[in-house]
Amino acid sequence: VYVMKLRHVQHICRKIRARPAVKGGKGTTPRELLLALNPTPAVCGESRPAATKFIRESEGYDRGFFGGPVGFLSSKACEFLVAIRSVLCEPRMLHVYAGAGIVP
Repeated sequence: VYVMKLRHVQHICRKIRARPAVKGGKGTTPRELLLALNPTPAVCGESRPAATKFIRESEGYDRGFFGGPVGFLSSKACEFLVAIRSVLCEPRMLHVYAGAGIVP
């Protein structure tokens, strides 16, 4: 895990290495890769097990729809980004979620 410092922001980064699954062979499927990437450190902190435990014990409520992957999977490609500070739209109701902080 390392911090990528850009001009106006900093990102917590974690390297993940995987070999694409070959049909009928060994390797990582797009679904397995997606599960390994989430929750992202940008949403829960790092190390994930300690950070998610801290959040569960400290916040007193379930974050529910706060942030997560948005993208697509196909047999030929996959691409994802992380949606944070999002809005869940339902008929006659908007759920707005935002947050900031440092997780140990």
